Amino acid sequence: MTYAFTKGKERTTTSPSGRHLGYNKALTVSDGEDNNVVMKASSLKMLSAYNVMINAALVLGTPLHRWEQSIVLMIEKEKTNH
Repeated sequence: MTYAFTKGKERTTTSPSGRHLGYNKALTVSDGEDNNVVMKASSLKMLSAYNVMINAALVLGTPLHRWEQSIVLMIEKEKTNH
C-alpha cells in the first residue's frame, strides 16, 4: 500500500469528494527531523488503520460510501480496438 502511495502523483484525486493522494503520501515520507522514529511509528499506525478499514469493507462486502461513486472514462484508441 505504501508503494502505491509513493508512486502516485500527489494531486491525483481518488474520489468525487476531491480527496487526493497527497493525504496518504504524507504518511510515507520523512520530515527530516530527529523525531523520525516517532513520526514513522505514527505513520505506520495510520497506514495500518487505513488498511484495516479497506480490508474490512472488502471482507464484509460492504463498500465505503466514497467507493459508491466513480467516474471511469475510457477513450477508444482505434475504431475496432477496445
